Amino acid sequence: MSSPPRNVLVIGLGLFGGGVAAARYFASKGARVTVTDLRGPDVLAPSLAALEGLPVESVLGEHRREDVLAADLVVRSPAVPRTSPFIALAIEQGTPVETEMNLFLRHCRARTVVGITGSNGKTTTTAMTGAILEHAARADAPGRLAGRRVWIGGNIGRPLLTHVDEIGEDDVVVLELSSFQLEDARDVGRSPGIAVVTNLTPNHLDRHGTFEEYARAKEAIYEFQDESGWLVLNAADDVSKRWADRARGRVARFDRERAGDASGCGVWVEAGGDHARARLGQGPGDGGDAEEVTLFATSALSVPGRHNLENALAASAAALLAGAEPGDVEPALAAFRGVPHRLELVATVDGRRFYNDSIATSPEAAAVSLAAVVGPIVLLAGGSDKGLPYGPLARAVAERGARVVLFGATRDRIAEALVAELGAVAPRPTIVETLDEAFAAAVGQVEDGGAVLLAPACASFDQFRNFEARGQRFRDLAREHAEANQR
Repeated sequence: MSSPPRNVLVIGLGLFGGGVAAARYFASKGARVTVTDLRGPDVLAPSLAALEGLPVESVLGEHRREDVLAADLVVRSPAVPRTSPFIALAIEQGTPVETEMNLFLRHCRARTVVGITGSNGKTTTTAMTGAILEHAARADAPGRLAGRRVWIGGNIGRPLLTHVDEIGEDDVVVLELSSFQLEDARDVGRSPGIAVVTNLTPNHLDRHGTFEEYARAKEAIYEFQDESGWLVLNAADDVSKRWADRARGRVARFDRERAGDASGCGVWVEAGGDHARARLGQGPGDGGDAEEVTLFATSALSVPGRHNLENALAASAAALLAGAEPGDVEPALAAFRGVPHRLELVATVDGRRFYNDSIATSPEAAAVSLAAVVGPIVLLAGGSDKGLPYGPLARAVAERGARVVLFGATRDRIAEALVAELGAVAPRPTIVETLDEAFAAAVGQVEDGGAVLLAPACASFDQFRNFEARGQRFRDLAREHAEANQR
């Protein structure tokens, strides 16, 4: 940014790093920066600590008109709705309004940008894609990415705005993009050259209002591509796969159950389920046939569940399109141990396993977790409401025959859905108030060889500042339980 604004207002400091990144970036450019947030210093302590020593003014517990009126640029957190009266005031005054991600997209010079979105699995897919590309970019690698830098960021928890001046044209960027970030990205009019959509199920309806609007926000990931772009879609997802006809560029699909059908362009699991294969590099207008190659043995994956196989297929497609070699895929995926708070095995006590899937903040995501964990399950669910129906969770509980312990603000709503689905003959859910109480109840119910699974199906904000804090508390409880039962 050649001539940065003199007075920058960051509305919504937040806890996910975007507000901090924007404040640090503009402070480094010599701007006078003010950050505001409705929450107080106790909640925002980690973000405030990251700004220590910088010439940044913090206004906590409120947003102020005078700060908006004094700003040359307003940077809005994605958590702050576009309908905020303070955003309306900035627009009325003619003050530019940006987001951290939009600023990055405007000024990122990398020619190869991979964007990954979806309702479930986008963080793991992003991390897998990055792992494959980093393997391909090592100095002694034989392929065309050898020695190049790979940057992984976005919604995964690492804002890249503070590094945007370091990122060169030959670098490779992998971005996890949320619906909140994508609905704003239309203002930039730029989509990643390689766009991946893992799946689409109802989520964040408290923000978007309807599933149609939520899906519409996600479509920004590909709608500004040109004919050179790639859109990678889940062949099993009924919603996103319809987007193939709208794509301006080329389309590839990943499919867990393609059973050896080698037609078309994409990544799939061969008949028998032992290996993943790919045909990529060709699309409409390219001419000729792409070579079909074997990518990895499905047994090489160290993360459990059919959904993680789908994540690996999507990540393989993205990485190959970004320049990785087929031989980079299996070693990178075999070494991949997962992402914290995503079906994370945190303790095993007398054969009973404790899984932290705090990121499962929708009923569909929790249902996927239930399907992935083997053996008898005690499910811990509950939290703050996102306006989603709990029928999918109830049906998954019925299918697995899981015991359920409910906590948090939504415990009664989920209990009603379970009773409606399971009837009076099924075991009644245990209902408590806190996660600590839920953990204690689950320990008393888990069977030999079984698992306690935190897959809340809800947001965390009733009792925790974010899903990481909730997952960390579960980790602590599980590890304390393990230490107390060491033999």
